[in-house]
Amino acid sequence: MLRSHIPICAVWLSGSFLTQKDEPDDVDCVYWAEDLEINNARANPVSAAVVDIFAQKDALRTAVGLRVDTFVVPWNCCPDLAIATIATTTYFQNRGHWDDFWQRMRSGAKSAPAVRADALPRRGYLEVIFDGFR
Repeated sequence: MLRSHIPICAVWLSGSFLTQKDEPDDVDCVYWAEDLEINNARANPVSAAVVDIFAQKDALRTAVGLRVDTFVVPWNCCPDLAIATIATTTYFQNRGHWDDFWQRMRSGAKSAPAVRADALPRRGYLEVIFDGFR
């Protein structure tokens, strides 16, 4: 549905359905779409609504009952990093956040305080290329 409103460069997949948990809860999806395409979609009220649903963590789960948490993250094409813009810096922060976040694994229960081991890269995520980075 999202792809019918904006091209999706790639999707990063994680979540308990991709683990060995006996009772997994959900699949987490980060949709990477070019910032220009997201901005263009926002000019159309229907496309903007669809993008907004996918951009809010559990909106899709709430709207249709799927056990999927979704995020739409802008990819910024910057050919020359020496002249990086604020959008480029924000993209780097977002990419680093999701990459680091999904490589972490809790040592204890969700309610337990975080410890050093929780920050160590101990798992991964799956990247699926859809429309590619162009």
